[in-house]
Parts: sequence; structure tokens; C-alpha cells
Amino acid sequence: MQPLLQISFGGLLLILCTCVHILCFTIIIRQFRTWEARPHHWIISSDFRRIIYVLMALLASHTVQVYMWALTFWLGGMLELFETAIYYALVSYTTLGYGDVTLGPAFRIYGAMSSVVGVFTIGMSTAFLVSFFQDLLSKSNVGK
Repeated sequence: MQPLLQISFGGLLLILCTCVHILCFTIIIRQFRTWEARPHHWIISSDFRRIIYVLMALLASHTVQVYMWALTFWLGGMLELFETAIYYALVSYTTLGYGDVTLGPAFRIYGAMSSVVGVFTIGMSTAFLVSFFQDLLSKSNVGK
């Protein structure tokens, strides 16, 4: 595949993954607003519930993105087995890059794009989590 095509397809998937992640943030925020509007009497504390909700939502978003990349690696004929495609997508997305599975020279740029997406969306998640925990701590008067 030509470098320009790899960059174009990789860029398109980068945009799609970013949209998936922004949708995840939007759903989390909307859910929190719903919870605040209707008080509940839960056995589990609302902070615990919110933390679990946020972490599971973010993990789900990252998992969807890894599977999106894996599907393109597999359906695009870059990797033969879907299991190998998932492994490669996960290792690339998290920027571990073990090197035991590699793409051929015709797809290297495209494969590297999954690392760009991973760094970007994991960074977004980190920023979101820092803000989320800061807000929780400020509301609970911890450290004051």
C-alpha cells in the first residue's frame, strides 16, 4: 500500500477512534448529570459507583478501538489470524511494541498509526481521570 494511502486510512481510523472516545466522555458526563438530577438510595456509595462507571466506560472505549484496529489489520490482509491481529493492535495501541509480530513493509506506516491513536486517547483518558478524581476529592473535603 502506498504511503499516502496508509496515512489516509490511518488518519481516518484515528478520527473514528477519537470520535468513539469523545462519545464515551459524553455518555459518562450525561450519565452523571442524570444521577445528580435523581437522588438514589444505593447500598454502594455514589463515589464508588461513579469511579467504577468511569473506569469501565474508558476500558470499553479503549477495547473498542483496539478491536477496530485489529479488524482492519485482519480484513486488510496485513495479518492472517484475527487473534494475531488483536495481539498486534493491543501491543501497538499501548506502544509496547514487543516486535514479535510485525507488519510487512507495505503496511508499516499504517501499523504505526495505531500507536498514535493509543497515545492520544490514553492521554485523553488520563486527563479525564485526573479531572474526575480532582473533582471527587474537592467535593469530599479530603486533605482539608
